[in-house]
Amino acid sequence: RALFHSILGYLEFLGVMNDVKKDTKRYLNTDYQLSDHYSLETDTAAYFLTVNTGANLRYNDAANNVAGTTLTPEAYFMNTRGIYYNNKINPGFAQVLGEYVYSSSYDIGEGWSSNDIAPGFDLSNVFDTINLYNAGPSASFRIGASGNALNSRRVKVKLNGTTILDSAMDYFGYLKATTTNIPLSTFLSPDVVGFSVQNTAAIAADGMVISFMELTYPGKFNFNNQKNYYFELPASALGNYLVIDNFNTGGTAPVLLDLLSGNRYTADISTVGKVKCVLPASSATLRKFILASQDASNITNVSTLVQRN
Repeated sequence: RALFHSILGYLEFLGVMNDVKKDTKRYLNTDYQLSDHYSLETDTAAYFLTVNTGANLRYNDAANNVAGTTLTPEAYFMNTRGIYYNNKINPGFAQVLGEYVYSSSYDIGEGWSSNDIAPGFDLSNVFDTINLYNAGPSASFRIGASGNALNSRRVKVKLNGTTILDSAMDYFGYLKATTTNIPLSTFLSPDVVGFSVQNTAAIAADGMVISFMELTYPGKFNFNNQKNYYFELPASALGNYLVIDNFNTGGTAPVLLDLLSGNRYTADISTVGKVKCVLPASSATLRKFILASQDASNITNVSTLVQRN
């Protein structure tokens, strides 16, 4: 997202880095793509501002009637914290013909990944400042992994020492797995949660990689002093009243962008330390939002524009 200021005001648009979603059809089987986060080609995306008289893709200013709402503030939202590994480009599936001969096509497990995980050398990570809402529903966990040698193995994942996944992934196979109904008591702490991924192969020289891990859990509306924050909400027959703590406004009212409907809300910051927004009812299964600071420190000033024909 960037704000471009000019003498007459500013242009505001949302831009995201290039990812691998468009690369899916390059794979022999679309399911072989383990993660769609990092492109194998480039993370650069180009955007062009055009002038025309036709219909244009725009965000529309919408009312934020905080003073008149009768809704109760939402207690939590289902937050997703993820790790998307880019330690190396994993070559993927191979045939063993005296040496590993890799497929020339986009094949199983090919893409950005962790470094190889050998037996006895677990991959560990920590999510901190998760702001867990203890009274919410259970959590879930997703992982993408693939094998890098002709050995039998299992993938074991532990959350704070409790095993939440134990699944076979032999040879050059791959794994896309989801664990649901993880009790919140497993978290131990409302702020920090630790993971470990274990390769259980009996062969010491075995290897496997992880492409991503995601944890989805009920989180408080505490945005960790960020200036830009992405979150999702389910459908709501009544609408939503959001009261957000710990967002870095810089003293200027931020904007909430509804990526699905195209609505743009100017948040209410009349209460110190709180960012308030009222959203209308929506039948959309999954709504995506970005809360973005309008403070000068979060704005990119552009002094010149280059014309392209």
